[in-house]
Amino acid sequence: MTIIKNANRSMTLYPGIGAEMPAKKAIIIISQKDPEESIRRKIIALYLNGYKTIQITTKGMKILSEHSRLIKDLVRRSMIGTEIVESDSESMTIQILTRLPELTFDVALKRMYLMTSNMHREAIEALKKHDVEYGEEVARMDDEVDRFSLYIMRTLMMAIQNASMLYDVGLEQPSDCLNFRTVISRIERIADHAALMAKRTRFLKEPWSQKCSRN
Repeated sequence: MTIIKNANRSMTLYPGIGAEMPAKKAIIIISQKDPEESIRRKIIALYLNGYKTIQITTKGMKILSEHSRLIKDLVRRSMIGTEIVESDSESMTIQILTRLPELTFDVALKRMYLMTSNMHREAIEALKKHDVEYGEEVARMDDEVDRFSLYIMRTLMMAIQNASMLYDVGLEQPSDCLNFRTVISRIERIADHAALMAKRTRFLKEPWSQKCSRN
């Protein structure tokens, strides 16, 4: 066993050089009666908890096509660095391929801020011009903010359990993870509001700028 003293006065224990840590794998058993939102929440929770492999399976029955589409869409739109590596009529296996950490939180936070700031500005522009297509495009940008948020949250949860990763991502102590989590959730909420603003474009009967000028 190897013992490493961390800069924050904690200690990390590793097994012997020849030993390997088993990959974290989780299995979700679903039924055809499960709501889509319930399945979505379970998968995201396991992703955030740092599992490398997530298997979704049923008890000897076929996965509904609606559930299959949900899982594929979730992997494609919300979970950075993941792929469906195995799939049949009764199970699907998600593999997390991204190696953490790959960027510091300063850089990650700036990217989230810029994306959200652009969404807010462009949502107002879509309302002014009464451009429905533009508004829908802005609303779709929320998916990118969400998947980036989930990626950062996953890294935070892993960093708070691993002192060496904590410093690799540019943080000094576990309490910093809580501060970043609060900030990230606020930015994500702002992006949600920007998306809602953009979606309202389709309900306008005339450009918002003309309506404001009359008032």
